Amino acid sequence: MSRRANGEGSIYPYRNGFAAHVWIVTPKGRRQRKTVYGKTRPEVHDKWLRLHEQARRGPERHPLARLLHARAREQVVERGRAGEAEGAAA
Repeated sequence: MSRRANGEGSIYPYRNGFAAHVWIVTPKGRRQRKTVYGKTRPEVHDKWLRLHEQARRGPERHPLARLLHARAREQVVERGRAGEAEGAAA
């Protein structure tokens, strides 16, 4: 078996295959360790890369929270436009 590349210390032989873990941040802000398993090292490496990408992007927000945030942002913009129109009329 070849040596691990930099940052791949979390991919290791496990039972009848390989395993890898990544620390992620949950939507509540807690850190949690996620583990992926597979028969071959390349298979686990691909899963590990996907998990790392998700961890880099941060916790996923609930679709409803995303919708409410977008609505609130639109209301703030509309209020700002209304204030600009009032200021221009005065």
